[in-house]
Amino acid sequence: MTTRLHTPEGFITKIADAALSTAFTLVKLKTSDPASVQQSGSGEAVIGILQDAAASGADCVVATRGISLLKVDGSGTAIAAGDFIMAGASGVGVKLAGSAGTLRPVIGQAMAASTASGDLIPCLISIHVAQGA
Repeated sequence: MTTRLHTPEGFITKIADAALSTAFTLVKLKTSDPASVQQSGSGEAVIGILQDAAASGADCVVATRGISLLKVDGSGTAIAAGDFIMAGASGVGVKLAGSAGTLRPVIGQAMAASTASGDLIPCLISIHVAQGA
């Protein structure tokens, strides 16, 4: 496993397992190779927010804490500032969903509202699990 220590605090450098074509989307660790990341899917636990697009096998920078832009989809369920955000399809952030008593992985909190698909909003990264409403 390669260790990279040259990134600023709150960011890590990983290897793109496949082409990651969209910046500011959510990524997860590749379970068979934790030095690599993959685009997250709906409801999956994430490691952070991809900062730049990356070709397969290339280094990529991932924000793991602090504030980062995040591509979201607020078109189906509107996102308000302060809402918890989880992974939706194709690595975009969506408002935390689910029923009470069901724990979901959360990337953090929206710091702006969104009612459209593809918006970039600031997200306060605070990776944890939370219950749906």
